Amino acid sequence: MLLKNNLIGIIACGGNSHRMGADKSLLVYYDKPQRYHLYDILQELCNSVYISCNKEQVKQMLSGYQYIIDEPAFTNAGPLTACLSAFKQFPGRDILLIACDYPYLTGDEIRRFIDFFAGKNKPVAFYNLLEKVFVPVLGYYPAGSEAAMLNWKEDSRYSLKQVLKDTDGLKYVPKDLRSLISFDTPAQFKSFNILKH
Repeated sequence: MLLKNNLIGIIACGGNSHRMGADKSLLVYYDKPQRYHLYDILQELCNSVYISCNKEQVKQMLSGYQYIIDEPAFTNAGPLTACLSAFKQFPGRDILLIACDYPYLTGDEIRRFIDFFAGKNKPVAFYNLLEKVFVPVLGYYPAGSEAAMLNWKEDSRYSLKQVLKDTDGLKYVPKDLRSLISFDTPAQFKSFNILKH
């Protein structure tokens, strides 16, 4: 696997988690809250890792974990907020964006993803073949894709999926299709823990 020296791992957890009724990044699927679980995985794969969060989430952040706070100019823009905030704070760097609500996503799958986009200079994201849609919150966004994101933000169209379409983003179909399953409700979280035991 090629370790990209310019690659920053960004763990997106700044959403409101309304349907879950709790901060999804703090749910424990394995041995620690999901945002820290993913942080530990990405540390081995990226040059540096940051948890992307809002001001309220910072108050609960454990010491020893790097984070970036949503830039005021980019708030309420969905996943674009995490990407644009990272690009502003780390200009010229490439971003590996990983959302915190995909508990079946493993380090091995992320390694395969990195191998897939290594050497490519265009956005790449996980792709759901069944539904024929990108999963943009599991994606790679090279520094050059910032311009397209800014255009969509300025037009108040907050869609990373459309950015991927407009830039002819590449499709990555994961080996483990469970990686595409997002957990958004308490029932899903409960079912995961029942199956785990």
